[in-house]
Amino acid sequence: MISAEAPGKCTTPRCGSAADTLDEADPALSGWTRAGVYGSTDPDRVWCSGQCATFGVALAELRLTATARRKADAARKREATDA
Repeated sequence: MISAEAPGKCTTPRCGSAADTLDEADPALSGWTRAGVYGSTDPDRVWCSGQCATFGVALAELRLTATARRKADAARKREATDA
């Protein structure tokens, strides 16, 4: 049965840790997800499950630097006019 634990309140040790602080060769991390968002002030992190990773990526997207957000908005506008 899938846990009904709310995202962001995961009790799995190391879930959400900055990726660069962990040893990727650690067999305990096998199957975990490493994710990051370009332009975010948040570092790449490791997540114990897809649910936790989805929550973490959403938070990282909210933490885009102002410059990265402006560039992303400009790129979307260019794509819309090119379509």
